[in-house]
Amino acid sequence: MDLITISTIGGKDEILKETKLSSSTRRHALLGTFLKPLKLERFPRPFVIGLTGGIASGKTSAAKFLAQNNCEVIDCDKLAHELYRKGTAMASKIAETFGANVMLDGVVDRKALGRIVFADKEKLKMLNKIVWPSLRAEVRERIAQSEAEYVVVDAEILLEAGWDKDDTVHQVWSCIVPQCVAKERIVERDHISLEEVSFCNF
Repeated sequence: MDLITISTIGGKDEILKETKLSSSTRRHALLGTFLKPLKLERFPRPFVIGLTGGIASGKTSAAKFLAQNNCEVIDCDKLAHELYRKGTAMASKIAETFGANVMLDGVVDRKALGRIVFADKEKLKMLNKIVWPSLRAEVRERIAQSEAEYVVVDAEILLEAGWDKDDTVHQVWSCIVPQCVAKERIVERDHISLEEVSFCNF
């Protein structure tokens, strides 16, 4: 791992408008920059970018921009929904683990499943152990079939699932905004109050 020296003097945060004697501002300023030149020739094609970010961070807009600039985008939210459909190995494993009540006409009832897993952290971990490997396998299959020079894997759970460490992606791009900006975006997008936004996970 490379060591990067960061000065703590004279750091001004142009986003949060703070000036303080701290390395935090300097480190924040380095986000989105290359600490050393990227040697693309070291990587196979397609070159795979992992795109992640929290709620209202601008990840969707970034994915659209990349798609408009000759990148193939794999939307992991949509892909996961496909894997919940009737007849998939993942759907069968979910039914086996959580019971027939989470199935509706052979398809995973995501609302029913959500009521179970979001009320119990251990059950959420059980679900993730089913979903993440299945999703990863499907993502890798699509990457292998791609004829694009650059593929973008749009996945909120990318870091939690460890895809940055298992060679699923070659590089990670993370969309980051101040929490106050994210809240403003959610209020405008979803037409809800700031009080309701406070229940969102950031």
